[in-house]
Amino acid sequence: MNVQMTENELLAMLDAWNRGTTTASVSYESTPKINKYGKETYGSITKVAKIGCIIGYDYENSVNNQREREDLLKDFMSQELWRGKGERVTPATSRHKESGKRYLTYKWQQTHEQSYFDADGNVISKEELKKCFYAKKPSTSQGVDKPVNHREMALATIQEIGMDNKVIEISH
Repeated sequence: MNVQMTENELLAMLDAWNRGTTTASVSYESTPKINKYGKETYGSITKVAKIGCIIGYDYENSVNNQREREDLLKDFMSQELWRGKGERVTPATSRHKESGKRYLTYKWQQTHEQSYFDADGNVISKEELKKCFYAKKPSTSQGVDKPVNHREMALATIQEIGMDNKVIEISH
């Protein structure tokens, strides 16, 4: 079943979150940050992707559960979001304190599909783009071999969310 929802209605649903953890799929469109080489070569890049995730989970608890599975002390305490510039609103949402921008809080599980496009809409292979992205530093704050992939996604980038046997299409 498909349901239409505005971004504000999605925000209201997520802000009223009282469901605990829920698996979901999220389709989104974003503009990834690229380095100087990428900007000179492509101008800007658009990423369209569909991921599998868990919404409404407890990050600190998830890391401590992973620490326990790896026979480590359950002593992980999460740091302030965005070095103190962010705040958790509900288990499913966060907010940037300065800009007021709202985000979906989730645990990434897998990427189902992803495509990249240049400013003219031409497909660019992920292999070509490797030299355009900044190097990612692996997180060491969790102290585990298998990290919990916590993410924040701007609500404005979400195209649809699939959960509870329905697809919620978001209009912006």
